[in-house]
Amino acid sequence: MFTKTKRMLGLLLALVMMFSVTALADTANIEAGYDMVSVRVDGTYINAPSYLYNNYVYVPLRAVTEAMGAEVLWNGETKTITITTNAMEPKTEPRTFAVNPGEDVSFEAHVNYVNVFINGNEKMVPHFLYNGTTYVPVSVFPELFECHVMQHLDTKSVRIYSPDYKTFGEDEVFYVNDTAFTKAQVKDISTIIAGNPNPATYMDYVYVEEYVLAAVAIKALGDEWIPKDGFEAHYTKNDYDSLMKTYGVSDKEAFITNVAWPFYYSENLNHEALIDQLNITDEDLADYLTSIPYGQGRWLKAKHILIEKTEDGSGLKQAEEILAFLKENPEKFDSMMATYSADPGSIAQPEGYLFTEGDMIDEFYEGTLPLQIGEISDIVESDFGYHIILKVADYENGVPLEEVKEEVKSYFVTEAVNNLFVELMSETDTVMNHAVIEEK
Repeated sequence: MFTKTKRMLGLLLALVMMFSVTALADTANIEAGYDMVSVRVDGTYINAPSYLYNNYVYVPLRAVTEAMGAEVLWNGETKTITITTNAMEPKTEPRTFAVNPGEDVSFEAHVNYVNVFINGNEKMVPHFLYNGTTYVPVSVFPELFECHVMQHLDTKSVRIYSPDYKTFGEDEVFYVNDTAFTKAQVKDISTIIAGNPNPATYMDYVYVEEYVLAAVAIKALGDEWIPKDGFEAHYTKNDYDSLMKTYGVSDKEAFITNVAWPFYYSENLNHEALIDQLNITDEDLADYLTSIPYGQGRWLKAKHILIEKTEDGSGLKQAEEILAFLKENPEKFDSMMATYSADPGSIAQPEGYLFTEGDMIDEFYEGTLPLQIGEISDIVESDFGYHIILKVADYENGVPLEEVKEEVKSYFVTEAVNNLFVELMSETDTVMNHAVIEEK
């Protein structure tokens, strides 16, 4: 049972979208998703794009500092920035998080240092310029201001907050939205999800906080889409009462909210449950198809009969006999494949394999490519054995939707849920009690 509960965290976080980044250089080609990272300052969104690069979130310096009530001045002659804190009312604009924020961008930027004078004190800050805006790593703000920064790269969100943004009770570790989590509740969650009954380090607390963010998001999705009448049976099946007793969980209500319900929803939040809810049209799928590999480049479809090699040469002889028969009786290919093919995929996918260059072994791809549709190849030898290939289809500019509709729908739903999940997590406000964490 404990392993199932630990698995829940993986189920929740499996919905989270991940990034790949490049290495830092003086002059770098920065590849990132436009507006990929949502940034909050004391709970308020920054209405400006931010970029993830080399595992650093780069944010627009002016937008963030003005949101913190500071004035920013750029001196073009000396190439310096002057920041004066508490110089103005915090300046923010309403922002709507984009579930599908548009195409990725790639641009070349010179990553170097700029002199920043904050209240007369000089700091050297890494930065790059893009479209006339100065971007700096969000990690520099605790050096410039009295503030804390929490980065959640998995959920594409950053939270910057001042020390007095939330008022914490003596034993409260963090807030998620307006709910405070006590040391006892954090201990309970840590015990269940990580087997750690004594969270003591900053990362211990962050791990629990990130889990709670995921739980809040998955519960929000589940509340909207998953029937609640199966929860009681789920609770009984997993024997949560015994689990709480075994691990000394003290707060049953918090356990049900933060563990049992999210686990129930994560088990049921599947494609079948969501396809009807999303009201997906063929037009949606056709548009989406152009953005994934199925909609791009050349694709082939083929069936084959695989005969394994033998030391005595009988395998080759059998392949030659089958090929001779099929040259005279091509309509018998499917029945011969079902009878003789040593490839289990021939049974599992009797309609044939759909593939592009690089998906299959070279011999198979190259043996299929020159064939006409409906043509049977000569014997193609590979490390797997002897292949007799029947070419079924050849698509030069992507696969038609009707050929891969169910696969495209599956990908579409997965991405839609991922985007909604990330949106919900980024919209969830969270604040750490750094005084409690630093006690440890």
